[in-house]
Amino acid sequence: MQSPAVGLVSAPAGEPRLARWLRCGSGILAHLVALGFTLFLTVLSRPGTILPVHG
Repeated sequence: MQSPAVGLVSAPAGEPRLARWLRCGSGILAHLVALGFTLFLTVLSRPGTILPVHG
């Protein structure tokens, strides 16, 4: 019997459902963080934009 798969990573047959959801959720979160960082750098790279540093 083929083991169930989450996304592109095959999951072991005896893996609890919670572990599968956590792995899938952490992958989604990693992609969202990378997208946010990319957007942050895109905004900062505009001409005349400075990062406000107080101190």
